[in-house]
Amino acid sequence: MRLDELGLSDAALKRKLIDGLDAMKTLTATFKGKITDRLEVIDWATRAKFLDLALRVKGMYQPEKVQVDQSGGLIVIGTGYPDADDALEAPGGPQSNEDG
Repeated sequence: MRLDELGLSDAALKRKLIDGLDAMKTLTATFKGKITDRLEVIDWATRAKFLDLALRVKGMYQPEKVQVDQSGGLIVIGTGYPDADDALEAPGGPQSNEDG
């Protein structure tokens, strides 16, 4: 079953993301077990999580992997592509053990 059929279209997911970036929470004060006051405040923790998610989805983070091989002067900076490591270690690649 496709996500669209479950109500998770691109537009619906974007609306949920925007809702998360605007998250609020209610603080309550109680006295003798009864709620005496309520206050709506910004839910910073939830907003931070949704911002992190949005940045990841948009690919806006710097690559996390940095590898330095000082013996040959090779510096590899992670590209964010899952197959980059395989390409580096492939036969004839910069980190292969083959002479070429």
